[in-house]
Amino acid sequence: MKNLKRFYYALTSTRAGGAYILLIAFLIGLATFIENDFGTSAAQKVIFKTHWFEGLLFLFGLSIFQNIITFRMFQRKKWFMLLFHAAIILILIGALVTRYFGFEGSMHIREGAVSNTLQSRDAYINFKASKDGKRYAFHLPVLFSSLGNNRYAKDYIIGKIPLKVEVLDFIPNPTEEMKASDDGVPMLWVVQGGRNGRSNYYVPFHTTRRLDGLTLQFGDNTSRSAPTVQFDYRNDSLLFMSRVPMTRMTMATRALDTVMPGKWYPAKLRSLHSGNGINFVIKEFNPKAKLVSFSSSKKLNGTDEGAVRLRLSTPKVQKEVTIRGAQAYNGAAKRVDLGPIELYVDYGPRAVTLPFALQLTDFRLEKYPGTERPASYESDVILLDPAMKLKKPYKIYMNHVLDHNGYRFFQSSYDQDEKGTILSVNHDWWGTWISYVGYILFTIGLLAMFFSGVSRFRKLSKHID
Repeated sequence: MKNLKRFYYALTSTRAGGAYILLIAFLIGLATFIENDFGTSAAQKVIFKTHWFEGLLFLFGLSIFQNIITFRMFQRKKWFMLLFHAAIILILIGALVTRYFGFEGSMHIREGAVSNTLQSRDAYINFKASKDGKRYAFHLPVLFSSLGNNRYAKDYIIGKIPLKVEVLDFIPNPTEEMKASDDGVPMLWVVQGGRNGRSNYYVPFHTTRRLDGLTLQFGDNTSRSAPTVQFDYRNDSLLFMSRVPMTRMTMATRALDTVMPGKWYPAKLRSLHSGNGINFVIKEFNPKAKLVSFSSSKKLNGTDEGAVRLRLSTPKVQKEVTIRGAQAYNGAAKRVDLGPIELYVDYGPRAVTLPFALQLTDFRLEKYPGTERPASYESDVILLDPAMKLKKPYKIYMNHVLDHNGYRFFQSSYDQDEKGTILSVNHDWWGTWISYVGYILFTIGLLAMFFSGVSRFRKLSKHID
């Protein structure tokens, strides 16, 4: 028992508290370098949202509490020291409440529209399932980054059928490359030029790709509508057919020929195909190839895309699927059939429905004279709360927040056509007010330490005088 007490006092001593402060400061500095090189998610993943960092903050708070007891700060002449130390504990408690019970997101509303849906700030893998006419929706919270462990696993029950979800891999800023493989399939590499520059598309056999203004089919036509151009691989020959008249220019020799619609031709690599506003080049063809995904950049910001490889298992079926998305937006949902379960899965924010709604009546943007730089912008909204029989107009602009039912709406951004607004949303009433009280007490205690007649600072000032 004595050894346990000694260990406790060693962990909560003033010297230990000082060591905790130095270690926390070092970790915050380290997180800055990690964020600069790998993105915010990496700093959160390896430092700020780890249990060991929370444990370090707990030990620091415990040392503050023990100092209150050891130095008997409940005495009247030490009230300013009690305020100062208690404030630190309150700030830590407020941070804890915010971490585990707070919610942040965003709401996008167009002028004249009504919205009661938020997009979460945190990322999820979102599932929508149906079985025997019943629908299910569930979400797996994830925090992916270029550093740390990105594996997750979770078990669910869909109509009495167990479903296991496993995250096998995460690729930040994914890009694909066509590589030869003995167990590969015939594959095309098509390059298309457009308003956003050059785009690369890889088209495996028996696949349809929708390009900018063009539907391209390789092999059997599995699309519901006829493709604009079609390729096939027969008897070791690559063939080409167009539904519209086109010209082909061999880029090496500038030789030009005409492609008539509805007729098969031998395909020409590295030739510019043009017609009906369409331009593309068949850069490469490989009869046995696979798509290999890799990361083009390790730095991952909230709007950067990531690729998530999942394994979905039931007692009878197991399938792997790769989905794309980002922390700031949802990628395209993919359908996965697991026997009697029809599943749609995507990666991105989670949609949260509020018990009330906002209607955007007008959005206004003011610019600095003679420039296109925004000076200020504000949103006129109507708060609609049927439960409270409330219909009330509000203005939301810089430093003017809409508070309702524990939610706070801040003006954040806007649509480029100036017909829509984006509001940041915070739902953290308890965490916010606990932290505010802590900051107020901290300020009072800090000032009192300078002006109180019994403080260490006043005693030192008397010696100096």
